[in-house]
Amino acid sequence: MSESTQQYKPGDIANGYVLGQDGSWQPLPLAAPAAPVKKKHRVRNVTLAVAAVATIYGIAQASSGGDDDASSTTGTYADTRVADDKADAPKTDAPADQAVEEAPAEDDGPDMTAGQENAVGSAQDYLDYSAFSRKGLIDQLKYEGYSVADANFAVDHIKVDWNEQAVASAKDYLDYDSFSHKGLVDQLEYEGFTPEQAEYGVSHAGL
Repeated sequence: MSESTQQYKPGDIANGYVLGQDGSWQPLPLAAPAAPVKKKHRVRNVTLAVAAVATIYGIAQASSGGDDDASSTTGTYADTRVADDKADAPKTDAPADQAVEEAPAEDDGPDMTAGQENAVGSAQDYLDYSAFSRKGLIDQLKYEGYSVADANFAVDHIKVDWNEQAVASAKDYLDYDSFSHKGLVDQLEYEGFTPEQAEYGVSHAGL
């Protein structure tokens, strides 16, 4: 080390040398490398973990609180709706256990006598078997022994389309024999049909 020492004092270091007490420069002794200092991340990591848990807990609490608020709001709204519906419901002065009065059954008329009931059954049976005029069916019932009153009651009690009975009777005659239009009308009138019913029956029978 040839550099002048006038500007240095013992113990000064320059260019890897130290100035000794005797005024000579000596190389610096090699010192053992210092052990690396470990950074204290553990505390910081623990702190971050605690902060994360606290944040998650806070979010969970906020969500739970929001749900509770929503549930509370929904429940309050539902209770209000129920209260409103009860308030709007029509009020009745009748007690809950009061029996509802049933409408009286319609009166079907006086009960038939045994003779009338039997006459109605016989009239229906005859119509199921053959075609009759009103007069012809009354005569048939009278022939069977029913009174005039019961025979008339029975024929008037049942529902009969006498025009259709005339058509059926006209067809029965045509199936049995040949007739002119006038001859068949006369035959139906003889059976008790009115002139109008007889004409209707023959015309609708195709003659």
